[in-house]
Amino acid sequence: MATLNVRREYADGDILLESDLDAFLDDIETFLNVTKIDDDNIQDLGITGSTKLKNASKEALQRAQFFSEIRFAQSIIELYQKLINNYNSKIPS
Repeated sequence: MATLNVRREYADGDILLESDLDAFLDDIETFLNVTKIDDDNIQDLGITGSTKLKNASKEALQRAQFFSEIRFAQSIIELYQKLINNYNSKIPS
């Protein structure tokens, strides 16, 4: 199963800047564009590489997977932004 691993390149107590998240976002981009989500990430007895689909269905599935990956990445980014805001709000000025 493809696994998302992200790097943390900042220390506790640091005020986070956009550049501090570059490695994190690069890891997500690599996961979605290189590693990719495969059939092991779906569910048991789900769609597998051996499932035969008609071309139109295959194209629709590819489009759906692409948009699903984008929504996944957006969700991860939104969650990380909330964590950063929460983290930064606890640092004394």
